[in-house]
Amino acid sequence: MWRVLDQSLSAHSLLRDRYDRRQRGVTVLVLTLSIVATAGAFVSAENIIHIGPIAAHRATWLGVLTALIFFVTLVSLVTNWSRQAWMHEDSARRLSELKGQMRAATLEGDRVDEPPGIDLRVLYEETMARITAIPERKFLSMKAKHQRKVAVSKLIDSHRGAPVMYLRLLAILQGMRGGASDASKAKPDESVEAPPV
Repeated sequence: MWRVLDQSLSAHSLLRDRYDRRQRGVTVLVLTLSIVATAGAFVSAENIIHIGPIAAHRATWLGVLTALIFFVTLVSLVTNWSRQAWMHEDSARRLSELKGQMRAATLEGDRVDEPPGIDLRVLYEETMARITAIPERKFLSMKAKHQRKVAVSKLIDSHRGAPVMYLRLLAILQGMRGGASDASKAKPDESVEAPPV
């Protein structure tokens, strides 16, 4: 449960950040184009404006900018990146809370001692049922990014002071070089792929 939880938390955090960046990028683009269109209405008194090799009337350029603003706004409405970012943020928050509760459990041999009054399995299943699903086509790339993050985290401990970019490259190279041997060393339960949540 811990392994799937940790992987799901990484995936939802990555997707939240991705959709948030896209939405902010679209918002900044719309604002920038709106400012340029507004400035273009007042700045140039010339009827013909040259932008690179293309020459057109000022009204034509303003019309193109306005159409572009409208198109980008429609793309933002259709993709609904802000809602997707919020859904993955909500999932990441729920999973973080569950992870905190699971940390309170202690392991003695093969037995897990749960905190008093908490059934971790029930809590885990309830939380997983309430979070948004990770799209099937993104599951493998999210899993790979999570595994790379874990590998880089371990490399940071053993290579103190090394740049993170170097450690990311080292993790990728080690994964490519030792992939087959690592898979053969995996325990039976570790080789079973966790289903997408």
